[in-house]
Amino acid sequence: MVMAHPLNVYTGRYGDKAIAGSGLVPIGITRYPPRFALPHALKANIMLLAPSAALLARARRGKVTPKQFEAEYIDQLEKVGVEAILRILRAAQGRSRGVILLCYEPAGSPCHRRQLASWIETKGGIMVPEFEFNMVAARAVAIGYVRRSRESTEKTVSLLAQKGAITDYAKAQGWTLAAIVEHDGVSGGRRSRFAALDAAIKTHGAGKVVCYHLDRLARDAAALLDWCASADKRGVAVHVVGRGRTEVSSAAGYLGTGVEAIVATHFRLLIGEKTRDALAHLRTQGKRWSRTAPFGFRWSADGRVEPDAGEQSAITRARTLRAAGLTLWAISARLASEGTLSRGGAPLTAKVIRAVLRRPS
Repeated sequence: MVMAHPLNVYTGRYGDKAIAGSGLVPIGITRYPPRFALPHALKANIMLLAPSAALLARARRGKVTPKQFEAEYIDQLEKVGVEAILRILRAAQGRSRGVILLCYEPAGSPCHRRQLASWIETKGGIMVPEFEFNMVAARAVAIGYVRRSRESTEKTVSLLAQKGAITDYAKAQGWTLAAIVEHDGVSGGRRSRFAALDAAIKTHGAGKVVCYHLDRLARDAAALLDWCASADKRGVAVHVVGRGRTEVSSAAGYLGTGVEAIVATHFRLLIGEKTRDALAHLRTQGKRWSRTAPFGFRWSADGRVEPDAGEQSAITRARTLRAAGLTLWAISARLASEGTLSRGGAPLTAKVIRAVLRRPS
């Protein structure tokens, strides 16, 4: 089964030659279609989206200001309704890549097509940029994102399963999946992950990001909303497998995404609290609470903590050096020169030395 593309809308002018090779459906939004030859095949002219004849006549006679013109035109659109207009555009798009709404004015000139675009963005929650050929290509390129945290279990959807679902979704939409950014064992609350995702978007000129679920993208409500808003402004659409596009540019979209992000954040914080409480309980019981015992101790065969004689001697030596006025890094260097290294074979870090010096003697 071939799935239709999600609705993609652009604006442009009738005479743009690049439209013919863009894969977009050209739609006129003027009172009448052009009488001159076009470099592309105009599918239809939707007069419903053109300013009324009376409004245009008053504008030509200088009877309305630009602000009055826009206000009356928007009022005309409101009477039709954004949902009705989007249904018309979806029907016109069919299985094509998108539609482009055309009038006569050059790019950058005051024109009702950009007023229409702004209104659709506000009311319909979809981006409607002015047409550039390379922009259309970008919107057909997607970046996948998969993540699994350190706390994941066998019940968590695997990275491989996430990749498979994302690949199938992009293929069904007709997009090129340029890359998949993968973070394994990384918390959803770490904001630095977005830098890798942004770099991939820039490198491949992508206009889509596809994730398996929003909580894979982030479990930090503020960070997720901020990044989605930034993506919207850059013309990058965020898609969730099986659900389609999610956005924060409209009031309804912001609310829906925000609620989902808050629930995901709550779940992350709740897991963290339960984990800390459980580990603290084990620690008070003298039982194993982490993968690696703290410096100066080791795990016994039955999972309890017991002193490590060699490391305890190093801690005593560190306290002596600290009392003599040495800095943490100087203590590390001195211990290394005396043969005391970390379990990985490197000099002890200042962080480790500071931690052991703060313990009760």
